[in-house]
Formats: sequence, structure tokens, C-alpha cells
Amino acid sequence: MERKKIDEIHFSIHSVLVTDELKHKFYEWVTGDKFYSPIDWLSSPISKTEFPEDISWQDVVDYSEGISFTNRTFSESEDDMLRLLRMETAEHLFDKFLHEGLDNDTITLIEDAWNQKFNSFEPVDYQNFDYTLKGFQENLMARILLFMNNRKKEWHFSAQKEMVFLPTMLVWEKLQLELPVSCTRCNIKNANDL
Repeated sequence: MERKKIDEIHFSIHSVLVTDELKHKFYEWVTGDKFYSPIDWLSSPISKTEFPEDISWQDVVDYSEGISFTNRTFSESEDDMLRLLRMETAEHLFDKFLHEGLDNDTITLIEDAWNQKFNSFEPVDYQNFDYTLKGFQENLMARILLFMNNRKKEWHFSAQKEMVFLPTMLVWEKLQLELPVSCTRCNIKNANDL
């Protein structure tokens, strides 16, 4: 896969890539203070306009730390809007920090971690995968078995995990019935339990 640079990388503040150290750098970047005191708008790299009227810096910190939202009004819909605004504000500020507030060493660490975690797998080629079973007929009662796309993906995924397939799956295909992926997984699990 092609290596992604920081300009192409976006992730949530609740991502597995976010460490406590990165959160603290984010807080320091916004406030300009190691104690995360109220924002000094003259020295902060963000502007006051990036905060909606009813959202405070403490709301952003609470969201970042996973502290649940407390209702502020008697209207459930207004609280839902505030909850959503709190999340959007925190995620926007964190994304801005990722692209404007990091030093080169941290950028390299984040790029390496992100590419290792989310960009290190090769896409699966379902067209050239061998769907035949050794020992079973490829042609059941003179009818070629055709797999639907969701079944091809399930078949390939399960084959990668060295799972066993039941011949009943072939009968379903012969009858040209759509066998849901959940049934495929059930058949595979049952075969493995035998």
C-alpha cells in the first residue's frame, strides 16, 4: 500500500492511536499552558469562533477524556444537539492539532503507527481466488456453481482463517438460493466444532 502522510490522515481523539501523551500535547497546544487552564485567546492557535456558543473548553476536555455529557436543559433534543456540538468541536480541534500543532518527530511517529495499523494490508482480489473444494465436484449435477459477491468475500475470509466448509453451502448455491453470510458463518462454525 502507498504510505499515507499526515495531510491524508484523520482519526478521532478516541482512536487506538491516541495516547495520554498525545492528548496532553493537544491540551497544551490549545491552551498554551501545561495546566490546561482556560484558553488564552491571544496566544492560542485557535480562535474563539471555533467554539459554538454553548460549548466551552471544559466540554472539549470532558469529551476527550470520555466523561459523559450531563444534561443542561429540560429538552432532550436540545441536549442531543449540545452533545453533538461538543463532539464535533472536540474532533475538529483535535484534527486541526494533528495537522498544525505537531512537531516533526511526533508526525513521523503518528504516520508510522497509522500506516502500520490501518494501511498495511493488501486489498483482496476476489476475482482470482480459487473457490473450488478439493474432493468435491466443481460442477454439481452439470450446473456450474456461481457464488454471489457477499459469499465470495465470506468464503475468501474464512479460507484465510483456515476454516472448514460444509457441502450444504454448495447445495444452497445449486438451488440458486441466497444464503446469507450469517448462515455461512454458522455452517463454518459448526464444521469447526465437529
